[in-house]
Amino acid sequence: MLKVLLTQPLFTSKQLLGIFNPGANANTFLYGQASLAAVAREAGHDVTILDPYHDKTSPEEYIAFLRDHQFDVIGCTVFTLTFPLAKKLFEYTRTALPHACIIAGGPHPTGLPEPTLEESKELDVVVYGEGENTFVELLEKVQNNDKLDSVTGIAYRDNGKVSLNSPRELIQNMDDLPRPAYDLFPIKDYVPTPNLVKRYPTVAIQVTRGCPYKCAFCQFNLTLGKKYRHFSPNIIVDELSYLKNNFNARGIIFRDSTLTVNISFLQDLCQAMIDSKLNLKWMCYSRTDIIAKHYKTILPLMKKAGCWQIGYGCESANQKSLDLINKGTTVEDNITAVTETIKAGIMCSTTWILCLPGETSEDSRRTIALANQLSSHVAKFFLPVPFPNTEMEKICLRHGGLREDARCDDYDLIMPESPVYVNPLIGAKEMRKMLKRAYLKFYTNPKVIFRNLRTVSDWDTVKKYWAFLKMIF
Repeated sequence: MLKVLLTQPLFTSKQLLGIFNPGANANTFLYGQASLAAVAREAGHDVTILDPYHDKTSPEEYIAFLRDHQFDVIGCTVFTLTFPLAKKLFEYTRTALPHACIIAGGPHPTGLPEPTLEESKELDVVVYGEGENTFVELLEKVQNNDKLDSVTGIAYRDNGKVSLNSPRELIQNMDDLPRPAYDLFPIKDYVPTPNLVKRYPTVAIQVTRGCPYKCAFCQFNLTLGKKYRHFSPNIIVDELSYLKNNFNARGIIFRDSTLTVNISFLQDLCQAMIDSKLNLKWMCYSRTDIIAKHYKTILPLMKKAGCWQIGYGCESANQKSLDLINKGTTVEDNITAVTETIKAGIMCSTTWILCLPGETSEDSRRTIALANQLSSHVAKFFLPVPFPNTEMEKICLRHGGLREDARCDDYDLIMPESPVYVNPLIGAKEMRKMLKRAYLKFYTNPKVIFRNLRTVSDWDTVKKYWAFLKMIF
């Protein structure tokens, strides 16, 4: 049996949400770590979770924690934005436990497995792609002190040289995975940002993997693949029941990038939730082209099953930009999906990307105007963030404006101080001004204000909007 620690870099609220104040404990619960913990524990290992953000862990406290527990393996989830902090964490880890095996996984190591190892000399192994089966096999090799050359899905350090093994096949039957190890996390302390909550407490889960679409900006299908897979509806409902009975969950966030890819599965899931009578309010993310095609049949069923909000990646009011980023949707899809969702009595959130390659200031103002015309209950605006090894990075490189001196902590989705991509037709200063103007114009839009005021019907909603105002201002 190995003593295994799963953790995150030591980061603060400002590093997580920039200028926004999320309150005491924003939802940083990593569902993927809960799944890794479950398979490692099932394989017989002693697993501990440390969430430094939740515990407000200092470097000194982290080092002392490692020395007290003497872990054999430390696994850390790494995003591009947090990679500099992860490198510091690996240094602290090596200081405390000179002989431990240090592993990194997540979107950044998946996109750049060999460079991740090369840039952090303390790191032993990178797990790239889907992690559960790789992690269990890797732990077995570490336990037996065996060579790692046969473990698919990893890059590792071999006698000082970095070696990259072949990719691992995706998990075909999701139902084979054990229930995530929720019991290792302080679930009740995780309070999602208010735009994702209808009732408190609300818990975030993931029930599908993979995405067949080709959005240029997406980093996550590098990790979970393009083949769409899902748990069986009865397995999902069983997990929902577990969360309600053990953690008093009253709301659910389906964190899946697109819950609605398979309409037949979605219909079965909605019917299973209706039949279960769990009475959970839930939100999910979808694509506007899917809902524009199926809204007449699927929206009433989703609402009956407890869906209160759908999030859409509308991205742009310019068809040339949607085509450029391989979105596979139309401006008309955006208008139809948002309009029909609100008509169906389901709240709607939208995301938009301003200043995309090839756009002028006028193009971006057109996107801001459409967002205000549609007046979804929530809107989030972003500048292009070309994450490493994505198609967006290649597009930005072709159009010019991709900064060669960009650092990992510049990959800020919220309010970047130094954008990684600077649109040559607009300029960095104007891009930041436009992003701020977009938020100001949308959240002072009388139609948006009135639409949200109409949803205030209970104490949960009052608490939600109060938390939202505190976060923004």
